[in-house]
Amino acid sequence: MLPLAAFAASKSSKDLRHDLLDGYDPLVPPTAGADVLVNLRVFKVVGVSAASSHMLLKVWFRQSWTDPRLVWSPGDYDNVTSAYFRAASRYDGAS
Repeated sequence: MLPLAAFAASKSSKDLRHDLLDGYDPLVPPTAGADVLVNLRVFKVVGVSAASSHMLLKVWFRQSWTDPRLVWSPGDYDNVTSAYFRAASRYDGAS
């Protein structure tokens, strides 16, 4: 059995996730002026051709940014200060 405080936080987290994603369209980019952090990491050089000046690489490409549409007042959700989502939840509404 969960302590009452854990139940309240759990319900608040669920409500928060629901409220944040209600009407959220991931295909609409954040507002102009959002800083985007880009990280490119080369993990394999597949091939190099000096004659044609081509190089084939395998890379990890990461992007991250803060979306101002996904902010809330912690006091409205029993002081919940963070929310976690699977990558798919940003697109299909799954948790």
